[in-house]
Amino acid sequence: MKFQHIIQLFTVLLTAILISLFFAALVLVGKIQGTARVVNYAGLVRGKNGRLVKPLDAKKLAKSIREAVQNKQ
Repeated sequence: MKFQHIIQLFTVLLTAILISLFFAALVLVGKIQGTARVVNYAGLVRGKNGRLVKPLDAKKLAKSIREAVQNKQ
């Protein structure tokens, strides 16, 4: 009789632990999703910045090549 009572108490305890771990996992997933949004936004900004800078770098490179060719002639 006493053994069944201990098993029942142990089952309740494990169920409570499982429920608390489930809610802890939900909180962690929410934080990860928030972090993922920030990382995604940073990537979008970086990509847009790269697309803006790339033509400027290409113009500088073309200009320096033209100057180098003209100086050799």
